Amino acid sequence: MDNFDDLKNLWQQMPVQPLLSAAEMNKKAADYQNSMRRKSVFAIGCLLTTLVFIILVGFWIEPQYVTTRIGIVITIGAIVMAVVAQSRLIKTLLPQQSVELDSRHYLEQMVAYQKSMRNVQTKILSLYFVLLSLGIGLYMFEYVMKMPVTGRFLAVSLTAAWIAFNWFYIRPKQIAKQQSKANQIIEQLENVCRQL
Repeated sequence: MDNFDDLKNLWQQMPVQPLLSAAEMNKKAADYQNSMRRKSVFAIGCLLTTLVFIILVGFWIEPQYVTTRIGIVITIGAIVMAVVAQSRLIKTLLPQQSVELDSRHYLEQMVAYQKSMRNVQTKILSLYFVLLSLGIGLYMFEYVMKMPVTGRFLAVSLTAAWIAFNWFYIRPKQIAKQQSKANQIIEQLENVCRQL
């Protein structure tokens, strides 16, 4: 009987986390979705601005090596692919109807968004980085070949270091942050749905 009393006392000492009401949770989910839409629109804007800049540079500075032109085309392809992926992510966050959504609909939207986000983070982002790195490398080849050996080494080293830093440090950190926030919202929505 002492074990039961110990267990009971231990259970009663556990801090109780207050559950959010359905309205509060729906507002939190809607705020998260609005935030992710704004971030996606900003990312698309930056990508499109970069795309215009790359196209202008490609026309303005007439490259002499075919590798430079191939690099420009590959980089443009990578950017277009990223814009399409971001646009699809935005589409999963758009309300399916004009009336206010209930917790189940928010939960369904968040699960669909998380699934799309995982696809973008694993497949699309990896392909984007590979294509972008290849495009930048091919683009740089013409100009790096005109530099002295020290300049070549410095240009290639700095570019490779920046790409590696983004791939191994920034990318995993961003993915973990986005996954954590989405998981938290989904978990809270599931708790609210269980209460109903």
